[in-house]
Amino acid sequence: TAFFFFFFTAVPACALSIDACCRLLRPFMIASFAFFVSSQAVFQSGISWRVVEAKWPSTREAFHGFDVHRVASLGERDLDALVQDPRVVRNRKKLEAVASNAARLYHLD
Repeated sequence: TAFFFFFFTAVPACALSIDACCRLLRPFMIASFAFFVSSQAVFQSGISWRVVEAKWPSTREAFHGFDVHRVASLGERDLDALVQDPRVVRNRKKLEAVASNAARLYHLD
């Protein structure tokens, strides 16, 4: 639990108590949870965390709840659509990084 708490305290948009972290972990497999946290870090890099926080619910929806398998299977057309979607951070490199991270996690599993 302390390991995941470290990530939450390092990312201000999702600073949670240890109890909240444990409740959040229940529905996720460890890989999915790591993907969720790392994706948030990708989007927050170089952008105000408040912007990312405001768009996070839509981003989560656009990335299928950060389901590693579904995001790993996103193709160029899917990424093109996301770049045009005003509900998410439309930085192509960030979107590609999230899809690439999912693919790498999927192949590790």
